[in-house]
Amino acid sequence: MEAMRSRGGFDDAYVGLFATAERVAGCVLGEGPAAERIATETLARSLASWARVRRHPDLWVTKTATDLALDSVTRKRRAEPSMGKAAGVVRRDGDTEGRVGDGGEGRARPLGRDDVLEGLRHLSRRQARVVALHYLVGLEDAEVAEVLGVGEEVVQTELGKGLEVLRARLLVDAKEVDSDTAEPA
Repeated sequence: MEAMRSRGGFDDAYVGLFATAERVAGCVLGEGPAAERIATETLARSLASWARVRRHPDLWVTKTATDLALDSVTRKRRAEPSMGKAAGVVRRDGDTEGRVGDGGEGRARPLGRDDVLEGLRHLSRRQARVVALHYLVGLEDAEVAEVLGVGEEVVQTELGKGLEVLRARLLVDAKEVDSDTAEPA
C-alpha cells in the first residue's frame, strides 16, 4: 500500500513521459529500438526517484533521456573499431550547413547526425547536453536552461564553447580528408 502512495501521479503521467523520453532519445539516436530502450530506462529511473521527480517530471525526463542517449552514443563509439580517419567538414566558411567529405565523385555530402554525434564525444558533459538539447532535440535556449536548471547565459556560453570545439574538431578532420585525397605532386 505504501508503494502505491509513493507512486502518486506516476501512473497518470507515464504515457506522456514515455512519449517525451522516446522523442528526446529519438532526436539524439534516431528512431527505433535504441530510443525505446532509453525511454524505458528513463521511466524506470523516474519511478525510482518519483518523490523528487514529480515536481517537474517533464524537465527531469528530458534531461535524463538526453544523458542516457549521450551515454549510449559514447559507449557505442568507444566499442566500435576505428575505421581510420573520419571524414570531416570540407567547407570552412562556418556555415551551419556544413559538408563532409566523400559524397562521391569529389562532391561533399551534408553533415549528418552521425557526424554530430561523433563530434559530441569531444565536448564536456555540459556542452554535449546543451548542444544535443538545442540542436538535436530542438529546444530554445530558455528551455534548455530550464531543463538543466541553469541560467540562460550559461546555456549560451556552453553552446558557444561547444560549437567552437565542434568546428575546430571537424576542421581538423577535414584537413585530414583533404590531405588523404590530395594528388601527389
